[in-house]
Amino acid sequence: MNKIGQSDVPGQGHLNYFMDVPVPISPGLIKFVPTANTSWTWLNVAPGLHNFSVQLANNDYSNVIPLVYATVNVTVTQT
Repeated sequence: MNKIGQSDVPGQGHLNYFMDVPVPISPGLIKFVPTANTSWTWLNVAPGLHNFSVQLANNDYSNVIPLVYATVNVTVTQT
């Protein structure tokens, strides 16, 4: 069940998806996608080198400690 924005409860949380920003970072400082979904599709990504990251977060948007995240670099080409 989606508990995003509610009080922090151990064992619950969500994922924050980022594009082209260094992670870890405080989500309040940049645009990000908070979701309970285990995948996210970015639309209309311009050609070029991009990095995509996902970070585990608590219900209240705070970072899980220790930090848990992954980043992948991708080159987008025109088709």
